Amino acid sequence: MLKQLSDRIFYLPFDDSTDRPNLGYVLGDGRSFAVDAGNSPRHASLFLDQLSDHGLPAPSFVGLTHWHWDHTYGMAGFSGSCTVACTRTNEYLQKMMAWKWDDASMKDRVRTGEDIKFCDTHIRREYPDRNEIVVVPADILFDSCIRFGLGAVHCEMRRIVNSHSDDCCVVYVPEERFLFAGDIYGEDFHHGWPPKHYPEKLAVLVGELERLDFTTVLPGHADPESKDMFLDRLNKQLGRR
Repeated sequence: MLKQLSDRIFYLPFDDSTDRPNLGYVLGDGRSFAVDAGNSPRHASLFLDQLSDHGLPAPSFVGLTHWHWDHTYGMAGFSGSCTVACTRTNEYLQKMMAWKWDDASMKDRVRTGEDIKFCDTHIRREYPDRNEIVVVPADILFDSCIRFGLGAVHCEMRRIVNSHSDDCCVVYVPEERFLFAGDIYGEDFHHGWPPKHYPEKLAVLVGELERLDFTTVLPGHADPESKDMFLDRLNKQLGRR
């Protein structure tokens, strides 16, 4: 199931059935970096097993692209790794640590808009026993950018203005000219329906991504694609093409 894109870039593909996102991996020299923790310890375990089956070490670091459950609830499954998040992501994690997972509490969060039906539905699918849900904070925090040296390559986590969530980050691997985008390209699903882009925020995002030197991007819930195809889709949202 693990897919290889270069000598150093790998990923475990997304699975829409329980809203599991792509999990990325950058192989360094003595240290390695994973992108996103997955939506459950089972998801994390599958990822770690796949790495082991391919002779790859468990990640030294796990960087979170944003707070949404499908990218973070697997953190407890990476006990041997340091988790990394921007301060805003960690604020969301700390808030969710207090959430209760009985049926009434979940329905109430959907009713008040604290959570959305799509997440509620897929959490119930991923967790037949919701007592297994464990939300934990990150080990390493940063504000806008942080860099991790892995020997011949390094990973840069960058927080960029976007429509999807105010804490979204990308993970950039300049030596590989590769970008892990998480869900930063997506609309805002949490403040009204239908989901929407905010043109001024999307314009900032496109400008920042255009300046980054990458040839391939891995979105959070889609197959890898070229920078040109990725940006073309975002520019169409802005009515530019």
